[in-house]
Amino acid sequence: MIFMREHGIKSYEELAETAASVSSQCETLLSSVKSDEKRLQDIAILRSHLINYAKSKDIYEEYKKSGFSKDFYEAHRSVLELRNRAKDAFNDYAVVHGASVPLPKAKELSQEYTEILLRKKKTYAEYRKLRAETRDWMIAHKIVQSILEDEKHEKAQSQTREDKTER
Repeated sequence: MIFMREHGIKSYEELAETAASVSSQCETLLSSVKSDEKRLQDIAILRSHLINYAKSKDIYEEYKKSGFSKDFYEAHRSVLELRNRAKDAFNDYAVVHGASVPLPKAKELSQEYTEILLRKKKTYAEYRKLRAETRDWMIAHKIVQSILEDEKHEKAQSQTREDKTER
């Protein structure tokens, strides 16, 4: 009851509505954090493919000059496989984003990564604060709900006793 008074809540319905609203806000923030985490992972993967592709350029040129020699391939297998994985990732990117959309540059990805990371940190801080607040609201809601159920149960029992005494 003190919690309700402190927050200006005058009814159980208002408490339940506010608790649900705060919980919903918390879920929205968590969803945003998870979305940012997913994008950060995607950027990191794409950035590593761009770097691997760039690093393998000279080796691939030598491989082409060798007439795609099996011996050359075996000698440089790890680098050429990284290049092939990067090329596959670029093809997947083209399918998802459209063939006419150029690959972003590593510098652009780094800048986007930094921006998203800052946003994620800020949103996560808000989420942690709201999560604690949500917990308080949910506890208050459960306590009041329990009290109301107990009162309802006691009322039903006293009604049953009254019915028995009337007989």
